[in-house]
Amino acid sequence: MQPKEMERLSAIQMDMTVFVFTFALQLEEVLLFGLARPLETGKIDLARSLKEVRQTSNPAGRRTAICW
Repeated sequence: MQPKEMERLSAIQMDMTVFVFTFALQLEEVLLFGLARPLETGKIDLARSLKEVRQTSNPAGRRTAICW
């Protein structure tokens, strides 16, 4: 037993053209924005970055303890 406001709920149908368009648009956005970052980070020279971090870290190569 449906409320009177929902009598036409059974008449609602899904338009396949709209569904396919929406799905294709969503897939394009995922590929565009989801892959942009990994492709950008692929240009980074990892070895050089690690050497720079190593040079700026603790010169003694030891971890320093924090005393409270």
